[in-house]
Amino acid sequence: MTHTPRHAADIGAPLTVFARHNVLPGKDPEFEAWVQGISAASEQFEGYGGTEVIRPVEKTSREFVAIFRFDSYDNLEAWMQSTARETWISRTNTFSDDPTRLDYHSLEFWFQPKQGGAQRPPRHKMALVTTLVIWPLVHFVPPAVAGVAKSPPIIIEALSVLIIVLLMTYLLMPAVLRLLAGWLLSSPPKGRTTRHGARSRPGS
Repeated sequence: MTHTPRHAADIGAPLTVFARHNVLPGKDPEFEAWVQGISAASEQFEGYGGTEVIRPVEKTSREFVAIFRFDSYDNLEAWMQSTARETWISRTNTFSDDPTRLDYHSLEFWFQPKQGGAQRPPRHKMALVTTLVIWPLVHFVPPAVAGVAKSPPIIIEALSVLIIVLLMTYLLMPAVLRLLAGWLLSSPPKGRTTRHGARSRPGS
């Protein structure tokens, strides 16, 4: 069984798992079928937020990265400890001779309030905003880097990841959070409590 690293600050935060696979030449179709299968299995688990794949931009590179998102540590841990996941992980030998390498990241880092007492946005809003921001970066940054940097594939991949992280941390997420601050921190309207303890409707 694979255990997810547990950090106190991340227990209630959305989490992302980066699964790196060295796919054997000629085994791309097997990998793509595997991604579809494990993604379908993940959908049966609570808190699953979707899967994206970063494919190598250079033919000489064989590293594919599958990105899995869950809304909390507990839901991710339930998936990581499941027999369904074990079954799919056992099938990676159909396209790779190397073990899968896993990295874990908390989405809450970008949503940390500047003031200690300030509230954080709901998890589903953090996951939605992060997905909308990271999706175009994952699809467009690696090809752009490959077109400019005439370097070995491993260097291109490292540069792509670095650029994505820097853009997310210092440019895009701060701008998006400022733009969507009202929506992110909004909460459903609540009725006021009457003198007898009954809750009235808003506007009544």
